[in-house]
Amino acid sequence: MSDFQTRFGETLNQNIAAANAAHAALESLVPGLHPAHIRRMLNNISTLLGKVDRRQIAHPEFLAGSPNTVPERAIELAAGLASSLAAGPENFVQATLPALVDAERRLIQAVGVGEYKIQEIKNAQVRALNQIIDRATVTQTTVSANSTALEKELDGAKKLAAEVAERSKEAATDSAKIVEIRKLADKLSKGNAAQNPLEKAVRIAREKMTEIEGVLETATSHEQSANSASEAAAASELEVAKVLDRLAMTDEKARNILSTATQAGLAGAYKIEREKLEKQQKWFAIGFYGIIAGIITYAAVFIIPLISKVFENNPKNAVTPAESAFMLAVRIVVIAPAFWALIFTNRRYTNLETLQMDYAAKTTTALAYFGYKDEMDSDPNLSTKLKDGLVARFIEHPSRLLGKKVESSASIIGPDGAKVVTESHSPSVDATIKLDAGQLLGEA
Repeated sequence: MSDFQTRFGETLNQNIAAANAAHAALESLVPGLHPAHIRRMLNNISTLLGKVDRRQIAHPEFLAGSPNTVPERAIELAAGLASSLAAGPENFVQATLPALVDAERRLIQAVGVGEYKIQEIKNAQVRALNQIIDRATVTQTTVSANSTALEKELDGAKKLAAEVAERSKEAATDSAKIVEIRKLADKLSKGNAAQNPLEKAVRIAREKMTEIEGVLETATSHEQSANSASEAAAASELEVAKVLDRLAMTDEKARNILSTATQAGLAGAYKIEREKLEKQQKWFAIGFYGIIAGIITYAAVFIIPLISKVFENNPKNAVTPAESAFMLAVRIVVIAPAFWALIFTNRRYTNLETLQMDYAAKTTTALAYFGYKDEMDSDPNLSTKLKDGLVARFIEHPSRLLGKKVESSASIIGPDGAKVVTESHSPSVDATIKLDAGQLLGEA
């Protein structure tokens, strides 16, 4: 019976509702487990079952299972999901949830979807980092323009304040002269009749004094305006300083993110290659033990009975030594390819383990580089030696550990005009590196 997607969809909405109802209890057991995660997993299983119904299967061997196939097991788990949640969140987390995750994984492997490529991940990280850098550049440009405008305003305010101070000095000088004129006018007004013609001069002096007082008030008003502009400019300068500090922090965060992404991308690439080798090694181990079991079974069925007939006392069933030798030789020739396969599988298993160790060492080196780099910035010579050693370590080809013959010669123009020339021979790799390590890894 097929039509797995329809059968699975009969309980899909009921299961999603049950997961939403048990949200709080599930999250208390598994922090971060949201109903959306369970809903996504159930919908993905339904989609994969639809592909199985349409025979869109790349690796059908992953659908095998005991006692039921993977699609039947998924439908059985979906039918009991609501009852599992009703029995308690602990029962669901311990029994049902791992089985659903395993069913989804095996369906993904069978259908052939869900594979990711390292280059796509690195490209996505680089695009995200470029967007952060572009936004930081735009912000820095805007802040620089505002800072330039504020500096011009501040210079204008300083010039205006200097002019007001100069006018204040002139006003103070004029005020002193006015006081002297007033004293002279008072003396003249208190004089005898012969001095009466000077009253006109006193009136003129008083009019001038009134004009000077008006000028003094105007100067005072300008001084107050200049002080206000100076305070506003000081406040703007403080804001600009805060914006520049935030921009510096943003730039530092962007650099840290770029450094961490580069480190994680390099180490992640080595780690994924190591995991691929580990999966291959498991299959070769299974093959190795399977061949041994096959050889033992073959010997028990075909070789041991033949040997027992040679030493049997019953003349009717006994065979001559020549016949037994011929039959034994035929059976050994038949089983010889199995021995060759056993040797090949063992050698392949050992080679894969050696390559895993090499990739693990390179992963550790990539993760440790940035910590060493921060500590060795104060010693340029030591930092250069570290970078040279890292370059030589990363360009080593894993085939050198297997004793395979590898002949290669390449001349590559690296970043900033750095030239790299490498030559490799069997069984080891001799590398001649002509480059500026500071240009190649200094900004990694």
